[in-house]
Amino acid sequence: MSYNPEAENAEWLDWAFERIQGLEYKPTARWLFYRLVQEKGFAKDDYKKFLGVTSKARKGYYKDWDPETLADDTREITGQLGSGFTNPFKWLEAMALKRPKLEIGWHQDRLVIVCFEAKAMVGQFKFLLERERIPLCPFGGDASVPFKYQIAELVNECEQFCHDVDKPIVILYFGDYDQKGLEIPENAMRDIEDWVDRDFKFCDTHDDVEDGMVNYIRCGINTEHIAKYHIPDRADDPGKYQWEALDENAAREIILEAVDLHWNRETARKLRRAEAEVGEVWKDSCAEAIEEAKEKLGDLGLEFPETDEVEEEEDD
Repeated sequence: MSYNPEAENAEWLDWAFERIQGLEYKPTARWLFYRLVQEKGFAKDDYKKFLGVTSKARKGYYKDWDPETLADDTREITGQLGSGFTNPFKWLEAMALKRPKLEIGWHQDRLVIVCFEAKAMVGQFKFLLERERIPLCPFGGDASVPFKYQIAELVNECEQFCHDVDKPIVILYFGDYDQKGLEIPENAMRDIEDWVDRDFKFCDTHDDVEDGMVNYIRCGINTEHIAKYHIPDRADDPGKYQWEALDENAAREIILEAVDLHWNRETARKLRRAEAEVGEVWKDSCAEAIEEAKEKLGDLGLEFPETDEVEEEEDD
């Protein structure tokens, strides 16, 4: 079913699509609406109209819009078909492209865990931090008991990377600024505190972090960010500020400024580069052995399509 919007809607739909293309990850509808409020002068009570128009644009394939243009903030399908090799010889060839995964946390002076309320923005946090191998914990509102216990177990597992040094463990939290948004992490951390092996500290600032302890710090949205980044409050609940109201630059700045105080990204980069270099040496070293293995296997009495593509991992 095609969709032909009115001229006024077509103008901002084109602007919105171009705005999305400037991102490295897929945003939610709510994030995009906040951009229209801040950058195009939309009224905050236009949200329902916005949802209706963008829904029609996605379902009607208006220009380059499609059903996957925006991220679903509540649902996802897990598991997939087509993740295996249909040809065993391609599997052998793929072994040449392996590289080690080095434990970045072992080489850090502090161990960092990032928690955040806006589960819908997991793509944003993955884009900024996934390559750092920092654990990411999306709350999506009040955390369940099993989820909080998983975080406590994660904290306890950090001990293996301390190698007889009392490295501080730092939990950085990012979430909404409202009464509920302030209560969610506090309540979760008090439960987690009961399950971790170390003493737990609620820090007011990053300078309060102590060795040998689990240190919790709320990094944003905080009071000072509202004016600094001109964050609009919720249309349906004035005085409350959602993480999704931050544009990508403000969110990046808040996240990385906090992370960089505790995690050495340059060290992480060097370790990833070492992984790539080891992979190249391995590739050269095992090439002859792989060809020998393929000869020993023969044809296995089977026919296999030559459709599998063996892709080499990209360097950072």
